[in-house]
Amino acid sequence: MEIPSWSVILLNASGLYILSLILTAIYNIWFHPLAKFPGPKIAVIGPWYEAYYDIIKDGRYLWQIEKMHEKYGPIVRVNAHELHIKDVTYYAEVYSGSTRKVNKDAGSTGAFGVPTATAATVDHDLHRARRGYITKYFAKRNMSTLEPIVQERLDRLCGRIDERLKTGEPLNLDACFSALTADVITRRFYGNDFNYLGSPDFRFVIRNAFMGFTQMYHLAIFMPLAVKILKSMPLAVIRLIAPPVAELQQLKEEIAENGYRKFHAGKWDAEEKKSDHVYPLAQLEKLPYLTGVIQEGFRLSFGPVSRMPRIATQDALVYNGWTIPPGTAVSMSTMFMHLDETIYPNPTKFDPERWIRATEQGVNLNKYLTTFSKGSRMCLGMNMAYAEFYMTLARTVLTYDMELYNTTEKDIEIHHASIVGYPKKSRDPDFGQVVVKVTGRRGLPTAA
Repeated sequence: MEIPSWSVILLNASGLYILSLILTAIYNIWFHPLAKFPGPKIAVIGPWYEAYYDIIKDGRYLWQIEKMHEKYGPIVRVNAHELHIKDVTYYAEVYSGSTRKVNKDAGSTGAFGVPTATAATVDHDLHRARRGYITKYFAKRNMSTLEPIVQERLDRLCGRIDERLKTGEPLNLDACFSALTADVITRRFYGNDFNYLGSPDFRFVIRNAFMGFTQMYHLAIFMPLAVKILKSMPLAVIRLIAPPVAELQQLKEEIAENGYRKFHAGKWDAEEKKSDHVYPLAQLEKLPYLTGVIQEGFRLSFGPVSRMPRIATQDALVYNGWTIPPGTAVSMSTMFMHLDETIYPNPTKFDPERWIRATEQGVNLNKYLTTFSKGSRMCLGMNMAYAEFYMTLARTVLTYDMELYNTTEKDIEIHHASIVGYPKKSRDPDFGQVVVKVTGRRGLPTAA
């Protein structure tokens, strides 16, 4: 019996693969449960259309989806298994509370590479169980125990800002506030911080790893096996091939090492240190304009910009005459929500007073603020984020005078999405970040 040559085997395999692609395309276009929904056919025949915009075009698919809405209407089929809706009034139906079982999309969460993490848990019931163990630590009523931790770290931050005032060196606000947040979180949950505020230029492994991960996010969605193989290689090899992945691996090692060391170094008493000349959180939360500044900051920074689909596992959703079958991935965009002119007139303008006006008129704008998502899967850290913003802004704005340095609106304008939004790439290592010069300290002479 003659054994077929490798060329024949390869040819047959290629033929079968092409046939499977054709059959899949036919099914997706004409026989799929979502076949009746509007949208470009090229987007549903396979993953390549979306991959082109998110990998080759570097996270631009959301802008292509915006064009689809302009052509096809408020509901469009953006890939074979997912619908996208652009309608601020429908957000609570997609990102619902505990009244409906809602799973996350496995394709999106799988890219995170941490299936046991609460935020990446797909199943509704499992997520509810995992979240239940830790919810109390993030509850609004427990933010008073966070207050002295934030104020102590703000003392350290002010010390670093004072250094920049003396030297005249620029200050990267993105970097220093990220270090502050990392220190607060590690102190809150490890009992001691890693002193990231003491890092040169505020660069540290957690921040580097997150930025590295976002660069690999779309590749991990469309080529998960390749990323998995890459992560299994020695760290030195990974660093040569894909530095962003190396940052992620290094992060795991540092958390394991530092977490053990810091945890066993002893518990830190949150009441041990008190800062002078600070305002209590409860008092700051009552200031309408400060609240408006924070809300408007959250609105225009968007939070996660990439799509985070939800799947109603048991119920059919009904939107504008369309019946969406149970088990369908449905997504909405925070960026579209926050730039909707019907809710936020002149939406690109930073206008804290719009929140004051809305309150006076009895309009609940918070209903349309989706930085932290909504429903049973909303971000656990929301209360912590608000508390930190209130205290940080009050402390730094009342203490220092600053002016922008080599930063324009164009430098930070969102151009593409990779979990969060990024501007156009630049050779500047601080591209897309807000850099300032510290020009004075209240009560002290202004620096030359």
